[in-house]
Parts: sequence; structure tokens; C-alpha cells
Amino acid sequence: MKLYIHNKKTPEGYVAAMTLYSNKGNVLFCDTHRIRETELRKFDMGLLAIEWAIRTFRIKAQNGEFSETEKVNVYICSKTIYDWICKETSPKEYIDTFMRIQMEFSLCSNELEIIRVKNSKALYRTAKDKEESSISDLLKEFDVE
Repeated sequence: MKLYIHNKKTPEGYVAAMTLYSNKGNVLFCDTHRIRETELRKFDMGLLAIEWAIRTFRIKAQNGEFSETEKVNVYICSKTIYDWICKETSPKEYIDTFMRIQMEFSLCSNELEIIRVKNSKALYRTAKDKEESSISDLLKEFDVE
């Protein structure tokens, strides 16, 4: 399986998105989450998005919605956060959130491989939305390139 995690700032605030694809490219699950914190440092939004997405996936897998034995490639865009995950450490100001992410990784039964990508395939929609929209479509709406 492939899990894409992304986040962005919108006029209404910060939003995280996750999309889980099968190895054949079919969308298995997608959801969005509003990040409610207002006093965010540079990497908080990305860390909070990863924490939420991994927790959501883990709970759904434990509830039998997804396989707990299949390897999951987790795709993130932030080079800095990717480096922290590889080194298993972060700057002290991010340590609390980073440790919660590490805990979620350890609680997940699936083998997880973290992969850095330049462009996310996370869809900014919930499972209830009928029309798919990719991150690039939404960025065009906000005139971001």
C-alpha cells in the first residue's frame, strides 16, 4: 500500500490530507483533518499531519479495515522531516510531536517505509466527497505553484 501525507495553509486555516492507495493505484481511503493549533512553528504543521495520518491508518488497520501485514510506503514532501525520521531525532522544540510520531510508528503492525517525494498524491477530500481533487488542483485554486 502507498500512504501519501500532505498539509497546506488555506484561508480557513491549516489542513492535513492523507490518501491510501493500493499497490495497483486504487484509492482505498482518503480523509482530511483541520489542524486547530494557531501558534505553529515552521515544521509543526507537517509533523502534526504525519502524526494524525499514521494514527488514523493504524487504528483503521487494527479495526480490520486494512491489512496489518502488508508493507506500507509512506510518502512525505518535507526533506527536513524526512531527515529527522531517518535519524530518529529532531530539534528539541519539536521533540514532543516527534516522539508521538515515533510512538505511532512503533504501535503500527505494518512494516512502514518512509519515502520523500517532491509532489504528493494526497487528495484533499474525505471519503464522503464524490468529486476527487488532487493537491495540484487545489493549489491552482489558491494561485500557489
